[in-house]
Amino acid sequence: MTGTTIPTSAEFTQHIRFALLHLYEINTLEQGPARALAGWMAQIDDGPADMPAGQRLHTLLARAIERMKPQGAPDVSLPSHRNYLILKRRYIDRIPLPQLEAEFSSSSRQFRRDNHRAIEALVLTLGQLSARQNGQAPESTATSEELTPFSRSIGPVDVWSLVTDASRTLSAVISSAGIAIRTNIQPDLPTASADRAALRLALIKSLWLAITWCPGEALTLHLSAGEDEVILTLAGLSGIPPDDAACREASRLTSLAGGELRLLPADDGAQGSAQGSAQNSAREQHIRISLPRHRRPVVMVIDDDPAMPRIIERYLALQPVQVIGCKSTDDVIGRVKQHRPAVILLDILMPQRDGWEVLQELKADPETYHLNLAVCSIWDERDLALTLGADAFFQKPIDRAALLEYIGAFIQIPGV
Repeated sequence: MTGTTIPTSAEFTQHIRFALLHLYEINTLEQGPARALAGWMAQIDDGPADMPAGQRLHTLLARAIERMKPQGAPDVSLPSHRNYLILKRRYIDRIPLPQLEAEFSSSSRQFRRDNHRAIEALVLTLGQLSARQNGQAPESTATSEELTPFSRSIGPVDVWSLVTDASRTLSAVISSAGIAIRTNIQPDLPTASADRAALRLALIKSLWLAITWCPGEALTLHLSAGEDEVILTLAGLSGIPPDDAACREASRLTSLAGGELRLLPADDGAQGSAQGSAQNSAREQHIRISLPRHRRPVVMVIDDDPAMPRIIERYLALQPVQVIGCKSTDDVIGRVKQHRPAVILLDILMPQRDGWEVLQELKADPETYHLNLAVCSIWDERDLALTLGADAFFQKPIDRAALLEYIGAFIQIPGV
């Protein structure tokens, strides 16, 4: 990831989670999340121009948490109050986890779940700050409530099926406009990874936009797939202003679904025929929606005991995940980068290099520091593991329900 790249929503959340854990370590922020989020912070353009990126990120997060402060007396029974208090007490005030769990009358599992929800609420607040800084209209309350990250569920989606469904919804509009939609669908199109509800709304908005700005009697819909993404293109459009409100809304919905929408000139990556004059090509446009291909999330088990990956595999046998074992500490970084795990389970007692050294190596690398990692040990090393940067700790033998709850926050296990 380069310094000017805007991360995906999942990457953004992971970087924010890591930044919160190291909120007062400005040098760590500078080398890790501030570098990864440089493109996003450049869009915000907040604070003095000479402010170091790590300090800028620290200030943005502290301000966003304070912005979440509800009016009135604190009431932990209310979700908005609880979200703010968890973020304030854990990341601003730096209260130790055992004390926080007692303060909120929560078990470790319950507090971990609440903490995850609080971070998702913070990510939504950061998105609203970004929109306001860039002059976009505030989101309507109804839409924000419908599509908060709490209700979002990323999973495998048949994009063509959703396109067909969106077309049926707009059938009267399409008929009234006298527009024909020509389709070009790649055979054996793979499924995408997205939130179905948000993507359906994004497709309806995009189709409506395309019908509105179609100058002829037909527009063309292409569906294809690359190695890492599923791509939908609506071609044959003209005259859409770059700041069109409906286009911005479609883009926001697509982002909530886990994808990206771009309005491009017809000669910039458009599919299909390249016929027509240079003048026509210059004014024609297309809408391009890209979504990540669905792949089974990977849970990597770094443990020299060959039985451990098999135990975790049995625990997760009915879940849509792939368990990969790594019993050697040689080239852990390379293995992690190769498989891009959604979750890492790391043992401590291993030969040659112990788990603490591996943890430090993973957290020091700019491509792996933000990955979700849980330390697993027969010894009760919870406080030390969390202090050194782990997201969670499990004492062996690992409780299956607790493991499912932890992993479920990152891979959308049904029913968790």
